[in-house]
Amino acid sequence: KKFIKNGPDKWPGANYVITPDGKRKRILAENIEQILEEIEPGYVVERHLMDGDIVLFNRQPTLHKLSIMAHEVRVVSGKTFRLHPAVCPPYNADFDGDEMNLHVPQTEEARAEARQLLHITKLMIHPKHGQVAIGATFDALSGTYLLQKLKLDKEEAYDLLVESGASEEELEKFKELNKNKKEVEGIRVIEALIPPVDYEDDKIKIKEGKIIEGEFHKKLIKEGDGKLLKVIYEKIGPEKAFEFLYKIFRLGIKTLNRYGLTLTLDDSNLSKEVREKIKEKIKESYERVKKLIEEKEKGKMKPLPGKTIEETLETKILKELNKLREEIGLVVEENLNQESGTMTMSKSGAKGKIIDLVEIAGIVGQQSIEGKRIDFGYRGRNLSHFKRGELNPKAKGFVDRGLREGLDPISFFFTALTARDSLMDQALNTPESGYLYRRLSNALADVKVKEKGVVFDDATQQVVQFRFGEDGLSVEKGGIDLDLIAKEVKGKN
Repeated sequence: KKFIKNGPDKWPGANYVITPDGKRKRILAENIEQILEEIEPGYVVERHLMDGDIVLFNRQPTLHKLSIMAHEVRVVSGKTFRLHPAVCPPYNADFDGDEMNLHVPQTEEARAEARQLLHITKLMIHPKHGQVAIGATFDALSGTYLLQKLKLDKEEAYDLLVESGASEEELEKFKELNKNKKEVEGIRVIEALIPPVDYEDDKIKIKEGKIIEGEFHKKLIKEGDGKLLKVIYEKIGPEKAFEFLYKIFRLGIKTLNRYGLTLTLDDSNLSKEVREKIKEKIKESYERVKKLIEEKEKGKMKPLPGKTIEETLETKILKELNKLREEIGLVVEENLNQESGTMTMSKSGAKGKIIDLVEIAGIVGQQSIEGKRIDFGYRGRNLSHFKRGELNPKAKGFVDRGLREGLDPISFFFTALTARDSLMDQALNTPESGYLYRRLSNALADVKVKEKGVVFDDATQQVVQFRFGEDGLSVEKGGIDLDLIAKEVKGKN
C-alpha cells in the first residue's frame, strides 16, 4: 500500500496494479484512493526499482557470455545508467555515448537464476581463458602505483583508508602493523586492505595478507591478469575478491584526488644529444639498407629458402628497419623522465605503452600493410615524389621522425594509408565474423552437457564427447595455471 500511496511520481512508488483476473490498471493521482480500497491478496503491484533489486544489464553487440550480467541496483537521480568502471571491460563499454539495456526479472525464479548464474561476483573469472575479467583499470592502477612511492603522515594514511571504505578490522590491522611509526610508506596503506592470503611472484611476496617484500604491481589487480584477485577469489570466495577490488579501486582514485597526476608535452622531452644520437642511428641504418639494395642489384644476394631475390631483399630490409626501431625505443625509454605522469601511467598499466612514447618522442617507424612494406601502387612508385622502382626506406613507407616533431607530407600520406587500411579491415571483418559466429552458434544450439558430463546432440541423438572438453574441466572453476603451462612448454622447447 505504501508504493501505491506514493503513486508513479514519488519514489519508491508504483505505476500499475494487475487484478487477479489479469486486468492492468495504471495508478494515477485520481484513482489512488479507489485502488487502495479494492486491493486484496492476489493483486500484483508493479513497484519502482529499489536499492538491492537484481537486474540484467546488457551492451550490444552481445558477443560472449559476459555481455549480459546481473547487477544490484542503486537508485540515483537522473535518467542515465551509471556503471562502475571495473565492470566495463567485459561489456567493452566506454563512456563516449554507449547505450545499454536494463532488464528486470519479474519472477522469483528468474531473480534466483540471475543471482546464481549471472551475478557479476560469479563471473569474475573469464570462461574463455580463466583469467580475471573484472579488475582494476585506469585511475585505480595509476593511483596505487603512485601511492606506494609516497611517504605519508600516519593520520593522512588512515584518512585514505577510511575514504576507500576500509572495515574496522582493516583499520585495526593498519594500526597494529604501523603502531610505532609517525610516517608510513604508501605500500603499507595497500597492505591493510589485502585479505589473509599467501601470494608470491618475482616482484612481490605476500604472507597472510602482509607484504613481506617487493612492490605492488599491475598484474595483481589489473583486468586480464589480476593474479592476487584470482587467489582471493579461489581461497576466500568471490564476495571477498569483489570487496577487495572495490576498496583498492577507491584507494587508487582517492590517492589521485589528493596528490594529482599531470601529463604535459614536456614528458616527451629529449635532450639535443639524444636527438642527435637517434639521427645518427637512422643514418647508419639507411646506409646498411643502401648496401643491401646494391648487393641485390649487383647480383651478389643469395635468396633465402623458399623466397625470390626480391622477397629476400624485402625481408632483410624489414628486419633492419625493425631493429632500428627497437634500438631507438631503448634510447628513448632510457632518456625520458622516469617520474613523469606519462611514464607513471605507462608503468602502472593504466594506459599507454612505451611504444606510444617512442612514436611521439623518437620515430613512428615502418608503416606496413599485411605485414609487408607498402608496395608500389602509382605506376611503379607509391608517390610521384620518388623515382620508379625506388626501394629506399622513405619510398616504401618508413617514417623517420616522431609525432612531436611533426610529420612531413610524405610521412603523413603513409600513416593515413595504413590508418585507412585498418579502418576498412574493421568495417569489413566485424560483420563477417559476426555472421560466422551466428551460424556456428545456431549449428551448435542442440549440443548440451547431460548427466555425468556427457556432451550430447539432441538433434542427431548422438554423443559428441564422453567428457566435456575431453578433460571435464571448467575454466571458470579454476585449477588451470596458464603461466605454469607456458613455462613448462618453454622448458620443453
